Amino acid sequence: MFEDWSPSSRAKDGDKDRSPGGQLSFVSPTQVKSTRAVVVLLSLVAIVTGASCWRQFVLLDVFPAAGASARTDSAFNASNLRNLDHLVLVAGHAVVMAEDLGDIDQNEQDWYLEPYQIGQDLPGALVGHIQSGVEIAAADPK
Repeated sequence: MFEDWSPSSRAKDGDKDRSPGGQLSFVSPTQVKSTRAVVVLLSLVAIVTGASCWRQFVLLDVFPAAGASARTDSAFNASNLRNLDHLVLVAGHAVVMAEDLGDIDQNEQDWYLEPYQIGQDLPGALVGHIQSGVEIAAADPK
């Protein structure tokens, strides 16, 4: 029923993990079951972790670096735009990639800039434009 796996029947080339036929050594059914159980358990942990991370990723809103996640209770409705009579547009000109917004006006590495924008002291100008736009929007009575 079982092959002879005694040391005397193993290969004499010093490879103790292989049988004379070149096959891997015998693994007990208990080890196989344990290995399968561990693989299933780790797979379930990976699925749960992945689903949780995906849920958090989907819920991220405007400020993901600050850890703010928001959910809107109502969907966007274009009919609400009919009552608008003016628009305040705040232009940014570049994308911020910083984890901390403390010194983004001084560090070019915190911005995604095109090659022609690099070396022009743009972070300070970009932050200044954004601040001006926010002040204008805040002062708007409507």
